[in-house]
Amino acid sequence: MTYRTFRTVLNRNTAYIAERSVPERLAALDVPVLVIFGAADRRWDPSSAHHYDAVPTAPVESESTAEMERALDSSLGADWNRLAGDVDWSCRQTGEHVAECLFSYALQVLAKPLDDYLPIEVKVLDEATPAGLLRSIVMCGEVLRLAVASASEDARAWHPYGISDREGFAAMGIVEVLVHTYDIAQGLDINWAPPDELCEPALLRLFPDAPQGKPSEVLLWCTGRAPLADRPRLETWRWDSSVRG
Repeated sequence: MTYRTFRTVLNRNTAYIAERSVPERLAALDVPVLVIFGAADRRWDPSSAHHYDAVPTAPVESESTAEMERALDSSLGADWNRLAGDVDWSCRQTGEHVAECLFSYALQVLAKPLDDYLPIEVKVLDEATPAGLLRSIVMCGEVLRLAVASASEDARAWHPYGISDREGFAAMGIVEVLVHTYDIAQGLDINWAPPDELCEPALLRLFPDAPQGKPSEVLLWCTGRAPLADRPRLETWRWDSSVRG
């Protein structure tokens, strides 16, 4: 590419954005969109991610761990050895599981194995406080965000529920955070439900046959946490992380 061509491309790109912003263009398409920003992003101002609030289908991935912090911050002094909702883990063990999942998904996206998980895991130290555990979860979420942001569109990696792409692993991370935040909140007697705007895109990506309804209630039903209207609570469930069409 010649310098003159390069300058022409840059000028036309600038004119394209000036004419109509990317969020405005995406909002008109009415398609699922995943927006990935974070505080460590050196190229773009992280606060500009909120410009995409105009796009109904665009979650900001880092918002899921931020929401987890907001939901649980008032109970950092509580007993995190209590059972987390109806699962067999304590609140602490559930938080550790979230960190492990986010870290593992990041490694899958980066290494792209097609036959199994990589034989490596993250461990939260036994002496970690609930506050330290939450910070670790946020850090692992940031690792996943960076992995997804750096992955190519055709990147694929193994997951037991289907070979997935970068958007699939991002959505799985969001579901892990939201659903297990709900579990921990139940164990700590916190009245909390996952935000609809974070649930909806994850449902579209991982639960293509999900019924209609309020996204937070549908996600909790799809993951076996609660009944939905006249539908009983699921005893078994799984998402579909495979790449579709």
